[in-house]
Amino acid sequence: MLSAENLLELLQVLPDDKRKKLLLNSKLKKYSIDGYRTLKNVPIKVLSTYAAKSSLFCQIFLDLIIDEYNNLTTKDSQTFAVDEYPGILAYYFKYGMDIAPIKIRYEALTVPIKIEKESSQQEVEKVGNDMTMKKYLGYVLKQNYYYYNFYPVYVFDNKIEKITSPVVDFPQKGNINLFSQPHAQHKCADVFQENQVALIEFSQNDLLENRRGEQLNQTEKKLDVDELYNRNRIHFLRDIDLFPVVHLAAKLDFSGASNLVLEDNIQNSEDVLVEEDSTLYGPYKLDSNHQIKVSKSQNGTIQCWHPRFNKSLDECFLTFESDVGKYVFRSQLQIFHKDVLSDEELLQGFARVLKDKKDIDSPEKVVNNYLCSVFSDSIQVLEKNARRKF
Repeated sequence: MLSAENLLELLQVLPDDKRKKLLLNSKLKKYSIDGYRTLKNVPIKVLSTYAAKSSLFCQIFLDLIIDEYNNLTTKDSQTFAVDEYPGILAYYFKYGMDIAPIKIRYEALTVPIKIEKESSQQEVEKVGNDMTMKKYLGYVLKQNYYYYNFYPVYVFDNKIEKITSPVVDFPQKGNINLFSQPHAQHKCADVFQENQVALIEFSQNDLLENRRGEQLNQTEKKLDVDELYNRNRIHFLRDIDLFPVVHLAAKLDFSGASNLVLEDNIQNSEDVLVEEDSTLYGPYKLDSNHQIKVSKSQNGTIQCWHPRFNKSLDECFLTFESDVGKYVFRSQLQIFHKDVLSDEELLQGFARVLKDKKDIDSPEKVVNNYLCSVFSDSIQVLEKNARRKF
């Protein structure tokens, strides 16, 4: 039986056009993989894992490849051309033969090609291996009614760097199509909001050609959303300490009631900061109803942020080419705590402390009640409360 590793090796040397042609052969029509419309759409790593489980599939597929390459056999082991390697490799795999002799010849044939390409690939080699995973920060647009396209703007690797030439890195429009198969568990519309800023992790090797028939689309590359989701490649912005800055339908309520967020392009369960009166509050988790709940601490304060480095708030926001809202890194902000107690709440707290006089025989209870009161906060808040009422 053909192993998944051997099948992957064969798929890697088989040209894309021949692989897709053979996978559409009527002899393989009965085979399918959940989430993919046809076998030709399945990434080769996924295909090799699933297909290797069926010995009949492997037998049919090997026969198709052998036939496609004019039935090369062992007599051709020292004479085959470099582009005939998939055919003779399939033959050796079919009969369980040692592939070392043909692999040596294949590597010898490809050495001159590799040397010839080295000068033209210097820039590519600087980028690194195609398997290198990178986190790309950008925005998702829904275009032409139902196409979801991701526009990478920044690369994040412990620090954030702007992509200098998006149209070069992601031809021809500086974007990547996000697609999902008809029967996929996670569709684009389920995972992404329109105009959402997203953090997606992928390698160049994950990018598939984006074709309509035989024609390459202007957005030349695409990513499978269901595969990204299942492999945990779609990250929350908070994972890099970045937060959407949102605004509320009504004034911020500190009582623990729900506050409706106006922005509709934020991913559910994302942590957000609320902007109100030139101050940022939070972060708070956005629920599935696009609401947040805000509760003040027992001592009547709430966590707030203002800019570091003598900047204005607007100078702290991360910029995107598209109007997708405001976003800020926590590193740009300085934390402080704001007293949000109403006069009535302050008086009620003071009254509770006075009632502790009857518990004079229980000092521990007096102390505990005091520590939970509005008067147990920092000296600054205590002094502020005192000046406000007494």
